[in-house]
Amino acid sequence: MDELLRQGQWWWLLVPIAAAVVGTVAGVWIGARLSKTTEHEQWLRNQKIDSYTNFLRQIHAWIRALDKEHDAPMAADEESVPLKDITDTTNARLDLVASRKVRGLIVRLEGERWRCREAVSKSEYITNRYALNLALERLLEAMRSDLDSVDRDSIWRRVFFRCYQWFVRPVKEWLGARQDRPNAG
Repeated sequence: MDELLRQGQWWWLLVPIAAAVVGTVAGVWIGARLSKTTEHEQWLRNQKIDSYTNFLRQIHAWIRALDKEHDAPMAADEESVPLKDITDTTNARLDLVASRKVRGLIVRLEGERWRCREAVSKSEYITNRYALNLALERLLEAMRSDLDSVDRDSIWRRVFFRCYQWFVRPVKEWLGARQDRPNAG
């Protein structure tokens, strides 16, 4: 090394120094970008959790009021208590942070909700309430998926159901059909 300096070829020392500086700066920059991305994803997830929680709290309060009105019908001259609608703030936050699938299921849930409201004193209330429960269950599953917190039990239930549907049930039906045929002998 001393010989390189004496011969005037000191510039070869700049290559490793420059590589170290560039590598350090690039590492810091990449680390900052990844950290910023992670912080943003965490912030967005927290916003989704807050929005979904507020929405679900309002939906459940609305459903409880609807069930209460269905269980204790009012007299004809008694005035109906209007059920509180989902606030505009909650809807605005959901429009900003919810995925397209979740927003679509929210619209479907809103439709089921109002069909239930219209049928609160009629005989088809139970059918509409069941449809509302199904829409709410689909929405909850989409919200969990959007938050990357999928219910592991529901996944296993779905896998077992599909296995039964595709493999076990056809075999049972085939065996049942064979037993129903008369013997030709």
